[in-house]
Amino acid sequence: MIRGIGGPVAAEVLTLCDRAEVLLRDDETGDHAQVLAQRAIVLIEFGRIAESAELASRALQLAEASEDPDALLLALHARHDALAGPDDIVERLAVAERAGQLGLAGEPTALTWRSGPICGASRTTCSLGGWTRSPGTSDLSSISSTRWAG
Repeated sequence: MIRGIGGPVAAEVLTLCDRAEVLLRDDETGDHAQVLAQRAIVLIEFGRIAESAELASRALQLAEASEDPDALLLALHARHDALAGPDDIVERLAVAERAGQLGLAGEPTALTWRSGPICGASRTTCSLGGWTRSPGTSDLSSISSTRWAG
């Protein structure tokens, strides 16, 4: 499964997700949740935020029902990324908290998402776990799963 991939390969990843969606359309599995979540993440690259948010919600529902921790983590990642506006900060923090709980349960990359919403809310230089990020910057010590929330 391709996870959290966007950037220069976004169009190719979107094509792969479309193909997988055709095969999994009627499945209610963790695999289907991961495909929907990945598609949601990639759609953000194309500015299709509303569509991304809808897919991320569906992915999260499927992932929760499947009880697949990998699917749940990717669906949380997708939902987190789709909540990019300033009005989304409360839900974004809640999603980050859930991901953090998964991180404490053995998924360490989930812990990095907690810093994005905190930095976005504070609008000041922010430090969490030794990583520092200033307002308006787009990376957090090369941790690609955290996006600027401002």
